[in-house]
Amino acid sequence: MRYAQKVNYTTVDQCANRDIPVSVVSQTASEMVIAIQGAKVLKGCIDETATLKLVDGKTLQSTLKDGRAMTLARSK
Repeated sequence: MRYAQKVNYTTVDQCANRDIPVSVVSQTASEMVIAIQGAKVLKGCIDETATLKLVDGKTLQSTLKDGRAMTLARSK
């Protein structure tokens, strides 16, 4: 997973644009819970669990604790 720098962020986010490991904790037909493990890449990077809800047949969405939207989409 990669995430973008926050909008209007005054300093460079050292965690942005890095490959962040993610693992699936659980999943059902309508949602997936993932563990985001940014601290494995760089101390202080995002470490949280997100619950993604099914939006359509190929898209899952969630909101991270800091308010950023997260979208996973199947490309094919």
